[in-house]
Amino acid sequence: MSTYSRLRELQRRVRESDRVCRFELTAVTPILIGGYDTRTSHEVGREGLRPSSIKGVWRWWARIFVSAAICKRFRYTRFVNLEDADKIVANILGTTRDRASSSKYQIVATDLQVNEVELAKYKDVARVKLLRLGRGEIIRDRVLGPNSTFSVELYRLRKTEEAEDAFAASSLLVALALGGVGKATSRGFGKLAVTKVECNLSSVKELYSDLEKLSKGEIFREGSFQVKAKEIVKKIFELCINLASPLVVNMSVSGQYTHPLIETPVDNYYEVCIPNKLFGSDVEVLEAIGNATLKLSWKRLKGVDIRSSGRNLDTWILGLPRSQPPQFEPPRDRIPQANLEEVLRDHLKKLLNRIKCGNTNTDDISNMIRKKIEEDRRGREGGRREKYKVPTGYFNCCEKYKALVRRRSPIIFVPIKISDGEYKGKYYVVILGFITADWDRVSLIHLGFNWNYPHYFQVTFRPTQLNDVKRAFNTALDNVVKVIERSR
Repeated sequence: MSTYSRLRELQRRVRESDRVCRFELTAVTPILIGGYDTRTSHEVGREGLRPSSIKGVWRWWARIFVSAAICKRFRYTRFVNLEDADKIVANILGTTRDRASSSKYQIVATDLQVNEVELAKYKDVARVKLLRLGRGEIIRDRVLGPNSTFSVELYRLRKTEEAEDAFAASSLLVALALGGVGKATSRGFGKLAVTKVECNLSSVKELYSDLEKLSKGEIFREGSFQVKAKEIVKKIFELCINLASPLVVNMSVSGQYTHPLIETPVDNYYEVCIPNKLFGSDVEVLEAIGNATLKLSWKRLKGVDIRSSGRNLDTWILGLPRSQPPQFEPPRDRIPQANLEEVLRDHLKKLLNRIKCGNTNTDDISNMIRKKIEEDRRGREGGRREKYKVPTGYFNCCEKYKALVRRRSPIIFVPIKISDGEYKGKYYVVILGFITADWDRVSLIHLGFNWNYPHYFQVTFRPTQLNDVKRAFNTALDNVVKVIERSR
């Protein structure tokens, strides 16, 4: 063997000794890989799984488990602040914030077998319809489809403790299996099934065994599969929380916080719901999930006229923004096209300032909208090129103006594909809910258009107490389960 070959072999062995684990994964639903240009895929040189996107979802799940461990550490006498949890996670995964630190681990993602499908196959899924708004050509995109396979490896970059390895590998495994990768993962896209695990850590082997049970046909034998699946998910979560406990044993907090990251006590950290419904394909399950998040579906569920205002249906809890800003195209000789965005932003600011905190009569809002509609009508008759689309949805209502609020949905949909048995190839849905307290710092107004005549309804939401958020959260969970169960 040449000197070069011996060096290469030595390098391989050293690298192998630093590997914590290796996972093989198969896509259950299409993966929408969003690039720097916001497209869902690239015709030439398509991007595969990116370590940065995997690390993002990994960090989110790790923070959930660390937060729960902190609450247990202080016997629920203190709330968990976001910064407290971030500090613990940053010790392992690194951070780019104030005091930047490098990660102790490196992720290596490899495409094993790529199965591309046209996004047109999912054209009736609510999320895909949203992606198409203003971009009809997106339907010609090809995305990573079901049955694409990948490997994800986790390596140490420096010396670590065994407890850190156990938590890092376990939280990564759960993040991949239940969190998914790419865009729209909370709506069922980008879900992965773990098909092989190479790891010497007993905790990872136990988690893999439990995750396998979720997709095995045995779950449908003797009794309710919903009860069994729920018990398995809870066992997985509790194991990860216990693995996070050694990481927080020596930590301290500066005081009692008024805004917890998650709820206490421990049995309220999360909610698990399993609708009693099976689906025949990934298209069917994604359509059902998408429909469950629509205000239109909630109206039908409640027996409400679909043309009526949806102001009393709190779909804002399913993630923000959920709004259509006002749009109008003025005559080009009046406003240069380059200034159009600034004009729209100014118009929305004036509109929201008029109705801020619910102190304005609804008729005032109606008159403003009606005036623009009349201008549009007269403009068309007179040959002017001015079009106006009224704003609808939820907008921020606070002293410091900011039209759009971004909040991740606290309700996550996880499609599970059954791998064997009588129901092989069928799908069911695991719904996970995590209540976070950042919602109660938002005041929202709802603008809803009435089809009968140009009139606006306006309602102010002030979720300043966690009880308001919990009420909306519990109602949303109940509604999405019922809509999915009633799917065709």
